[in-house]
Amino acid sequence: MLQSPTVFRLLCRYLLGAQFIISAVLKLWSVDAFGTYIYGLDLFSFELSVVAARLLIGFEFTLGVLLISRFFLKMVDGVALAILSLFTLFLLSLIVKGEDGNCYCFGETIEFTPVASLLKNLVFFALLYFGSKVSEVRWKYAGCFCPSLLFLSVLLCFVLKWPYSLTSQPVVNYDEAAFETFMEKDGHREAWSRGECLVAFVSPSCSHCRLLSRKIHSTLVQNGLPDSVVSWVVYDPKNQYEERFSRGEFMASNPTFMDGRILNITDGVLPLVLFLKDGKVVDRMSNRTFSEERLENFLRKN
Repeated sequence: MLQSPTVFRLLCRYLLGAQFIISAVLKLWSVDAFGTYIYGLDLFSFELSVVAARLLIGFEFTLGVLLISRFFLKMVDGVALAILSLFTLFLLSLIVKGEDGNCYCFGETIEFTPVASLLKNLVFFALLYFGSKVSEVRWKYAGCFCPSLLFLSVLLCFVLKWPYSLTSQPVVNYDEAAFETFMEKDGHREAWSRGECLVAFVSPSCSHCRLLSRKIHSTLVQNGLPDSVVSWVVYDPKNQYEERFSRGEFMASNPTFMDGRILNITDGVLPLVLFLKDGKVVDRMSNRTFSEERLENFLRKN
């Protein structure tokens, strides 16, 4: 029969392992947002950021399972300690910068500010400390199980949530006649008829639109360009714009608001970004077809 101290230590270890697993699952649930968050850190290109997001999720899930299994106890504990330490340093850097938005440790499902996440990490350090004082489980197939688990975890991240930016681009449609009418009636023809500009049709109540707005904003910041290079046309039937914009979830500044007729232009689908040169549409893009390179190449001409 297990003694009380042993039960407590095992419980600490299982709780820590479970949180790594839950964190990975919740990140995968909103992996597009997590990939955009990584992209916003200016570490990788957008295409590499979405890949890095899935690699991190697969690794985190594997670490959680190995903490619970107790295979290779010292090595796994060392990796867990290093991960928690690195993430804690990252949180401290966010706090120093004065950032208080969601740090995506549990994706978009459960939001944590850097301060709250730092306090959470202190609890995890305690769980790791007590959970490390248990006996190791030995299994002759453990050496094959661990790398296989990592491989399958990463593979599932790509199978379940394939990054569309790595595939052939689906067709993005719009109604040319409806767009021309919109430009004429709303007085945009003159403003958009000279040079290059982007026109983005989005809605704050659409998760894909919110993601696209943050992708575009991050690209503008990284290229030192102002938000004014994009003309945002916003459909806001639920009056969410002010709240989403103030929380940094929807980065569409100085918008033109439009009613449901916006869907006539976008062929019933949001978001839609039109690339205009001298008033003519030369390219189009959605959240799924977002390409950092295409956007940068177009904006460099502006």
